[in-house]
Amino acid sequence: MMFDPISDLSARPVRSILQILQEGVQTVFHLLLFSLLVLGFGGLTLWLKDPRFIQIKPTVIYVGLAAVLLVGLWRGKALLKWLFGPIFPGLDEQGWRLLSRNWAIFFLALAAANEVMRQMLSFDTWLALKV
Repeated sequence: MMFDPISDLSARPVRSILQILQEGVQTVFHLLLFSLLVLGFGGLTLWLKDPRFIQIKPTVIYVGLAAVLLVGLWRGKALLKWLFGPIFPGLDEQGWRLLSRNWAIFFLALAAANEVMRQMLSFDTWLALKV
């Protein structure tokens, strides 16, 4: 049986919102941002009946994350320290800058790989690789 992205997308945002409400999780910025991205790209997919928007979503997220990390480095702040500081207490400022730079490069590589796969593979093959 083939995967139908249109029917799956219609239920996914509702399930996510219900899960958040059920668990009593406080809405945080990144959760809200990713939910809006899923709703936006999912809505475009449903409205235009074109699954390409779902294929583009990972690229947008990866480029966005890389951009946030690179802008942070450009401004002299390793933003991963703010996020992961308590988890890695032994890293110095140089280590945080290198970690942020490396993660930004990794996100850009993921975006490029997604775009190559999106252009070269059928939707079903792309989806099988993503899942």
